[in-house]
Amino acid sequence: MNLRFYDFETLEKGYAGIASAVSNLGLGGLTTTIASIMGSNAAGAAATAVVTSAVGGPVVMGALIAGGTTATAYGTYKLGEFSVKKLGKWASSYCTVQSSL
Repeated sequence: MNLRFYDFETLEKGYAGIASAVSNLGLGGLTTTIASIMGSNAAGAAATAVVTSAVGGPVVMGALIAGGTTATAYGTYKLGEFSVKKLGKWASSYCTVQSSL
């Protein structure tokens, strides 16, 4: 039986990839805030590493980022859909009033 311990090179790439994704998505401030709530004074990539290790590692953090991004995109879509419906009703009532003058 071959027991394999952590492959630290792959593990470091996972943390670096998560830090890159967090940076590209503009979530650095959020992870710094979460890290400070957890009692850390780390910022930037270090804060991302603190939060990533706290939630269970790069795979779990990747799932949280993907899920959060999906939820945000869906929420933005639904908000836009709601706004367009309201704007459409307002525009049609406004145009009707103007044309009858």
